[in-house]
Amino acid sequence: MAKKTEVSTKVDETVPAISEDAYPVEELIKASREVFGVPQECVVAALKPLKRETMIVSEARTVIETFMKKEVK
Repeated sequence: MAKKTEVSTKVDETVPAISEDAYPVEELIKASREVFGVPQECVVAALKPLKRETMIVSEARTVIETFMKKEVK
């Protein structure tokens, strides 16, 4: 008779989440074409209402994409 072995499928929860660096909003605006693929004016218009000095790239990208998808009235 074969012996059964159990295999653990647990995920190691002690691994820290990947953290992103925060950049000054002015730097994100200057790099708008390279990083977000949109003109600087669009990044200014999308981020200005937030009144923040620094942001992480993924957060800024989400805000900019939402702004770019808004319907023009």
